Amino acid sequence: MSKIIFIEVAAKPVIPGKAGVSSKNGQPYSIPAKQVCYCHQGEDYPTKFEVPVPDSGPYRPGRYLIAGEAFAPTERGIRFDDRALLLVHITDAIKQLETMVKAANAGSAS
Repeated sequence: MSKIIFIEVAAKPVIPGKAGVSSKNGQPYSIPAKQVCYCHQGEDYPTKFEVPVPDSGPYRPGRYLIAGEAFAPTERGIRFDDRALLLVHITDAIKQLETMVKAANAGSAS
């Protein structure tokens, strides 16, 4: 059986981002705010990591699937870009998947 990976957004405070000007080169920089998450991959313990807070605001605590343009095919496989990472709450993801399956089944029936 294949592994299904899901992300759990922890009920922890947002890690503030920061912006400023580099003392080394005088260039402005911006580090986005982040949230603590756990990646469940079917192992004994999940992997802790952080995701950038989207422009729309922090994710509410819960379980999510990965969406967006975070994964893109390349000539050598798949590239992952965490700046393009979006999380879709699992209940919303199920609704979207059901809609996609219905559309695919309707298209194959014609």
